[in-house]
Amino acid sequence: MQILFQVLAVRPFAGVGKSGRPYSFVIVEGQVALEGQQRICEVSVDKADGIEPGRAYEVSFRPSIGQDKRLAMRVDKFTPAVAKPAARAA
Repeated sequence: MQILFQVLAVRPFAGVGKSGRPYSFVIVEGQVALEGQQRICEVSVDKADGIEPGRAYEVSFRPSIGQDKRLAMRVDKFTPAVAKPAARAA
């Protein structure tokens, strides 16, 4: 599954959990077109190498089973969207 995702913000988080183990992840906030409407949403990714606010990306998802045994979709990769050439007037 792929969607076009316009990145608005990239926010890294890091810390130490209750168990004493360090953690880090990145929240990427963006705009998507769903059901004919523009919606703001965020996705969590492990790394945001090369993901820049203001750019559009094709986001691929893959199924994943969480600790609670529920099926969810996880971000597989961000691929820079290629601008489509403008149609020429005849």
